[in-house]
Amino acid sequence: ADLGDVDVVYICPEGPINGLPWSALPGRRGNGFLIEELEVCVVPALSDLQDLAFAKPSQDWKAGKMLLVGDVAYDGSISENLVPSLFRRKPNQFYDQPFSPLPGTRVEVDAIADVFANKGSKVTIQTLSGTLATESMFRRMCARFDVIHLATHGFFAPEDTLSELASYDAEKSVSSGKATRFSHPGLLSGLAMASANSGATLEQDDGLITALEAQDLSLKNARLVVLSGCQTSVGLSIN
Repeated sequence: ADLGDVDVVYICPEGPINGLPWSALPGRRGNGFLIEELEVCVVPALSDLQDLAFAKPSQDWKAGKMLLVGDVAYDGSISENLVPSLFRRKPNQFYDQPFSPLPGTRVEVDAIADVFANKGSKVTIQTLSGTLATESMFRRMCARFDVIHLATHGFFAPEDTLSELASYDAEKSVSSGKATRFSHPGLLSGLAMASANSGATLEQDDGLITALEAQDLSLKNARLVVLSGCQTSVGLSIN
């Protein structure tokens, strides 16, 4: 479609197209990406357009604080001898394999830091990596940052894992015919942090930030939160 001189496009997707990476679509010139030509804003509901229409235009972000999370030590440093068997869980309970190392995420966060350093910006950058990239550490730090970039594993329960709130019609639609119910729907997806493979179920830090826990994160100062990981934009789309 010919958008003329349009600079900003608002998209309110429905159904399966919720999963499309709009900004990564080919641009109009055919040799680049759409995000290089237009500002693409995805809104969950048309009612949000009213708020955007009256929002004050944001200025270029040239000073602030950025938190980069990458090269996480999923095996962590928690000794099994220090974790009572009563509080152990199966690592990565939705899959057969533990979370594997992501050495490329170190390159990723370093490259982001270099971009701002080379531009001579006044952005203060802090990196969480290795065994320090724990759930509890992230909880304590995230409230202080304007931009947060998480380069780590995302997880989403398989389709045949339903929450206790799922309808029985949904259970009948599961292809295998056998659905596993797993309490709250907010526990079916999340992000992996340090020690996620330890099998520990600790009250504050089990190495997983579930969607339910993410609701309680203090992100009031965050202008932008990036989830750079597999399975961070999947799930069952319901019309």
